[in-house]
Amino acid sequence: MPYVANTPLSSDNLANVSQPQFNANFQALNTTFALNHYAFDNTTSSLGKHSVVQTPIVATPNTNADEPALYCIKPLSPAGTAPIPALQFSRLPSNGLATPLTCMQSTSGAITINAGASINIADLTNITNTLIEFYAYSVNSSFPSSAGLFVVLAYNGTVINFINNVSGQSGVKFVLSLSPGKVLVLTNPTVSNISNVYWTLKFLRIQ
Repeated sequence: MPYVANTPLSSDNLANVSQPQFNANFQALNTTFALNHYAFDNTTSSLGKHSVVQTPIVATPNTNADEPALYCIKPLSPAGTAPIPALQFSRLPSNGLATPLTCMQSTSGAITINAGASINIADLTNITNTLIEFYAYSVNSSFPSSAGLFVVLAYNGTVINFINNVSGQSGVKFVLSLSPGKVLVLTNPTVSNISNVYWTLKFLRIQ
């Protein structure tokens, strides 16, 4: 039932008018509190605790001294090729730098990268300063001595600089590069398909 504002008024008849509104308001409060929480009518020891924390996309909030903030924004990235999704952020007090907390992941199911082919990872258009950790690996019959890649890179809006670039134990390496359209792409440079591939991208900072 919907919440009824301004109830009761001094002119209300509490028995005939306000009682149904009181009832509606209490039901609305229980329903509203149940979003992301265990509801008022929960009879377990979880009563009053968070069940989940959902953070809708907002504008970057201002922060007061000694008060960091957790929130969700969508970084400056187009909705075209491999857009960066909404990410959870933590902003330091006094309007300090915001730190991304959410990693980007490949799909839960394994993917295959054909010989000489590439897949799009993240569109960095409009990103002018970012530090990234990137991991890719293949869980195949030769695991753990299989194709893999661990990269730490910086990007200044024009070029990427590989701070660290480590390939898999077997010498079979993926190649991470930036396309002319400013999209990070993962390439299989070998003459054989690489199956059972997973990847993870972690933004250490993004501006």
